[in-house]
Amino acid sequence: MAAGYYRGSLRKAESVHFGLNFPAPEGKGKKVVLYYNEQGLLKKLLQPGVVEIGSHRIKNVGSRSYVVRLELVNIPQGVEVIWETNQLAWDEATKTLRRPLKPRQRFGMSWVFHIPEELREKPVIYDGGLRVIDAETGEQLAFLPIKIVNRGEAR
Repeated sequence: MAAGYYRGSLRKAESVHFGLNFPAPEGKGKKVVLYYNEQGLLKKLLQPGVVEIGSHRIKNVGSRSYVVRLELVNIPQGVEVIWETNQLAWDEATKTLRRPLKPRQRFGMSWVFHIPEELREKPVIYDGGLRVIDAETGEQLAFLPIKIVNRGEAR
């Protein structure tokens, strides 16, 4: 029972998941907000400063294939982000999917943020986003705003 409680507590407190389609018109779409200070007690004790944001569906809804590069923008100094995927074609150094993503194909990615203690009490811990970029042309295909905030600061 304790393991189930712990798992449920982590799920609500630690991670936010979303879907993202590209190409997408600028300014159209959703935003991701994670409320850091709403973590449960077990999460605070066992994994302080660790949150996960992920997508199981970054999908090409266009009419042609793209070689996709991802970029997290505006990462605060001192925040470490670990990128996680099961894609064998992922190039960690360039943050690029080495194979073209055909129309209607998708892939998943998660980002584990390690937030240093001095940032954890700030009203806004992270205010940035995820850029999906055509790696061959540099064109931005989509942008998803992402915020990690303490309660009441994200509106």
